[in-house]
Amino acid sequence: MATLFALFALGLGGVPVNAGSRMWETSINYAQVNAVDGASMAFVSNETDASKRWITMNPGPDRFDDHIWPDRTITYAYNSEEDEEAISLIFDDATKLWAAAGLSDDVFKYGKISRQECMDNRQECMLVSEEKVANSATSLALSRGRLENLPIAPTMRLNLDEEIGHMNVRLNVAHEIGHAWGLHHEHQNPAYWKHTSEHPNLVEFDIEEQFKCDNLKDFERVMRRIEQDAMPARVADLKHQEGFVGAENWLPLRKSTTRYRMRAQEIDWTSIMIYPSDAGGIPDQAGGKRRNILLRKDDTVIPRSKGPNTRDVKAIMWLYDYRPRKRDGGLLWDAGLKMAELFDKIRLNCPERPA
Repeated sequence: MATLFALFALGLGGVPVNAGSRMWETSINYAQVNAVDGASMAFVSNETDASKRWITMNPGPDRFDDHIWPDRTITYAYNSEEDEEAISLIFDDATKLWAAAGLSDDVFKYGKISRQECMDNRQECMLVSEEKVANSATSLALSRGRLENLPIAPTMRLNLDEEIGHMNVRLNVAHEIGHAWGLHHEHQNPAYWKHTSEHPNLVEFDIEEQFKCDNLKDFERVMRRIEQDAMPARVADLKHQEGFVGAENWLPLRKSTTRYRMRAQEIDWTSIMIYPSDAGGIPDQAGGKRRNILLRKDDTVIPRSKGPNTRDVKAIMWLYDYRPRKRDGGLLWDAGLKMAELFDKIRLNCPERPA
């Protein structure tokens, strides 16, 4: 049976691998876990228009289910005065990017409270701090489970390095705010990738041309760990995702008949919730540019996002069951985002920041 080791075929050396396999297994289970800049449970909206397709958390009514933010308000606190000083202006700018895209700050709000208030009601408040070493990580809204690198309570840890992610700290924080509202990564949508007929969790992939796993920054470290520990081949099923964060941020979510409504649609390549092809890649030896990790099916590069777009906004509106209306009672679903769509067009014509 093909395993995650199919990803490692190009750089594993003497460890036995399925070197000829073009298939790899999705490694993210639909378990009660927080979504770090990785994944949790997924629910995909696929309406008749591909522009209305998105992937989000799947909230439930029970005590131990994940929940969206009550009153459409993210309640948060900074972990320390130093964190607030480092993050607050950037965080505020990132929320303005969402507002400019059409996520009304009169409806979708951010309620800052003191750290003590947050600690007194930890399950209902997102604690925000700076992360100077590891990748950024954010819980999906009010997630009730956990991953190894995040506590069970809502958490946002931000790496403010300008040279990671979208190569723009405000866009990176806007991406994390998307997670905080409950959005998953666009590129982890399993409806987009071709699955094999033999196994529902195996995705058919060209590892030499499309997914370049050995370009991930932590690839060599994980390979050394596998060789030293003689780790069994089924890395994905042994919950070693925390040891290979780079892959975790790219692997599609598992399918689920109970949590997932599947109709394959094109990914929104301009979404703030998608990584550019080179995110997390090692530097190229020649020019210092990051090497590509994932390419589109047509082998073209995934561009850097220019900010939240109207489809990102609609995803949050849908998740929070918000349908703006005109005074006459008609839906403002599209009309209310007219200025935001104009903003999208202007934004897409802005020049790329040099790599």
